[in-house]
Amino acid sequence: MNSASPEHDRFAALKIIGIYALVGGLWIYFSDTILGRLAHDPVLMKYIAISKGLLFIIIPASVLYILIHRHINRSSRSIRI
Repeated sequence: MNSASPEHDRFAALKIIGIYALVGGLWIYFSDTILGRLAHDPVLMKYIAISKGLLFIIIPASVLYILIHRHINRSSRSIRI
């Protein structure tokens, strides 16, 4: 199978989505669990939850960037060969 084929691209996209979903799900589960154990003040919980939400955007976006960048590099290398 040619690594630049549509089938390969679909598999790569599904793999990226799966990793994103796994990272996002683990983030939500563990960050909510830790937040519930550490913060009991409602005001503090609000600020921590906002920070947690912002990190939820930054961390998975970074993971997506890395995965997509790696896929593009591998695809472009296989086309040149």
